[in-house]
Amino acid sequence: MDPERHRCGTGAVVTRVARRTDDVTLTLTDGEKLRADRCVVTVPIGVLKAGKITFEPALPSRKREAVEALGSGLLDKLWLQFPSVFWDEKADLIEWSDPTDPGRWSLWVNGHRAFGKPVLLGFNAGRPAHDHAHLTDRQVLDSAMDALRRMHA
Repeated sequence: MDPERHRCGTGAVVTRVARRTDDVTLTLTDGEKLRADRCVVTVPIGVLKAGKITFEPALPSRKREAVEALGSGLLDKLWLQFPSVFWDEKADLIEWSDPTDPGRWSLWVNGHRAFGKPVLLGFNAGRPAHDHAHLTDRQVLDSAMDALRRMHA
């Protein structure tokens, strides 16, 4: 690809990857075509599963089978900033098991160690993340704060 001719930004969406012996042509959503000697495709598995990108020639059957066999999950991240640190400021990670809902807000990263600010980064994955997917922002915040209160009671 001639960098002077095209400066592809992060907003460009590829819909087609056509590979030939000596080059690759990428087609963008607006129809623009980009040519390159080589191309590395790194996209979320959901994009491949949904067939959002057409490959020409088609991906080999073993790669298509691998895409179909792979699962994907849900991981929620919630950043919270507080007036001051109320947790162990020397801990890198804080793990907790909610006795009434194991897995809910079970992992926290201590932002105070990383940034010097009273910040926590909480995670919900799997079933708890799916359970929270339909909640409002306020309900998610209330759920996280409830977990933190009980962790530090």
